[in-house]
Amino acid sequence: MNAAFVRVSESDWMLSRQLAPGRRRKLLQAPQYEQLINGLIQRMSLVKVAREKSRDVPGYFRAVVTIRVRATALDLFYNAASGYRAQYFQAADLGTLANRFALDRLLRRLTASVAAADKRTCPADWVAKSLSDPDAKLWPHQGIWLRYARKIDQNLLVARWLARRDDPDKKSRKRAKRSMLTPSDERLLELKGGFLSPAGIRLGTFKPKRSQDLHELGYT
Repeated sequence: MNAAFVRVSESDWMLSRQLAPGRRRKLLQAPQYEQLINGLIQRMSLVKVAREKSRDVPGYFRAVVTIRVRATALDLFYNAASGYRAQYFQAADLGTLANRFALDRLLRRLTASVAAADKRTCPADWVAKSLSDPDAKLWPHQGIWLRYARKIDQNLLVARWLARRDDPDKKSRKRAKRSMLTPSDERLLELKGGFLSPAGIRLGTFKPKRSQDLHELGYT
């Protein structure tokens, strides 16, 4: 799997000149994806383990594990030319591999912490099964950077994604616009599992087009 991950060329992974030169250089010349995941793991800490119910199917839930990481590590993970979204830019299937790779690495380091936080609604085995589900994913906490969508954070100018800002579909337009956002001070990363019953029965695919949306629109 390791050899598959890429660094997208600067001509495709275009960054705004409003970025500070040092940060812009780091995002364009970031280490390989595997090293970026190692960066997340360093000084990582568990914030909480929660259970989120399905809005569509009663009786099904997913685990949501929130971790705190260094802001610089999350910046590289999400925004760099070798980062998480860059793998989806290259190919939807490659993004899927990158997502699973990161989840597996993080889960190995979180096992003890999740077990220590074990509670009735989120037993450790159930949490592990939810986060091992094919539908599991990780994403930066959608905080101020998304709610206010400041111009100062609109720095990623990927031509394929920007072209969809005039898409006839409203949801596609919104996702394409959000693809420009490059949060720099977010420190919370969320691992969201697949939906299961309390007994561990899998609901099935919740977002079948997630990888394709990230490939085509840069956001999901």
